[in-house]
Amino acid sequence: MDKIGFELSPWSTHGQLTGIAGKTQKAVNAEALANFEREMKKHKNFFRKHDVFVMIYTDSDLANIAEVFDDIAKYLKPKGAIKQLEFSLLAEFDFL
Repeated sequence: MDKIGFELSPWSTHGQLTGIAGKTQKAVNAEALANFEREMKKHKNFFRKHDVFVMIYTDSDLANIAEVFDDIAKYLKPKGAIKQLEFSLLAEFDFL
């Protein structure tokens, strides 16, 4: 019952800055950092709350979407065959 999340996360969904005319590069960088930190805090809180391991794919990853989907496919394949619990083994446990 492992949980794995996949996020396709281009910069444009988190990093858009408006009203930067007249700001110094230092101020723009500080604003971009604050936006990024706020978004990542939301991500981490959500995935920790739900106990999910997450793979985050950014712009450089998304440039080759076929590779991203190949990577995701590896995580979706079962690691081994599911074994049925033998009911005869249950007799060895004291459930009461």
